[in-house]
Amino acid sequence: MKRLLPVLMGFADFFGGNRVAELKCKTSLSADTKLGRRAGALPSKPDPKHVAQVGYYANVLQCPASLVYANEKDYRIFDETNCQELTPEGMNKALDDLRARA
Repeated sequence: MKRLLPVLMGFADFFGGNRVAELKCKTSLSADTKLGRRAGALPSKPDPKHVAQVGYYANVLQCPASLVYANEKDYRIFDETNCQELTPEGMNKALDDLRARA
């Protein structure tokens, strides 16, 4: 029995210098505090769905990947140098998980 493969389509936010990157914005909460608006929290590690997304782009484009999380006050960059999930092995695992769910 043949297995049908799903067609995946997407658009990377950034591609250049042999690297693909996705920007994820963390919006501010609507409630104002005494100190002003509260900026959306930046994650300490990337969301697995975001790893699968950028891993797919990296696989198609055959290049390393970065995830950039930003709010109105700061940003955090994850790549293969500071995040196991964005190493080639980590992204392959994320892609395998994505294929298993498809």
